[in-house]
Amino acid sequence: MTSLVSACATSGEPASASCESQCQITKKELLLALGAKPDYPVEARWLGQEGRVIIRVLVGSDGAFSKASVKKSSGYALLDQAALEAVSKMKTVRKGEAKPRWYLVPITFSLKK
Repeated sequence: MTSLVSACATSGEPASASCESQCQITKKELLLALGAKPDYPVEARWLGQEGRVIIRVLVGSDGAFSKASVKKSSGYALLDQAALEAVSKMKTVRKGEAKPRWYLVPITFSLKK
């Protein structure tokens, strides 16, 4: 699994299938941008909540993340909020993009190691 982040588009429009293969951030790029694994909310751990959140993020031409929203919920507000907070702390990635692009960032919360 080399690609964790996919599906991009310009000008706020949804990504097309042809764009997906050309506009992917690799797992290495994502880990560098995140800096660390997202914090697992203590209450979510206590409640046994697990799931995958897909966050839609806008990466500007300067490589900075400027907007984020939940594209697909994990089903748990605590996990969704933790994923949004993790993305909001991301460092820049892909400097020098010609235009701002949208990416989908999947973040998985699992209690199993």
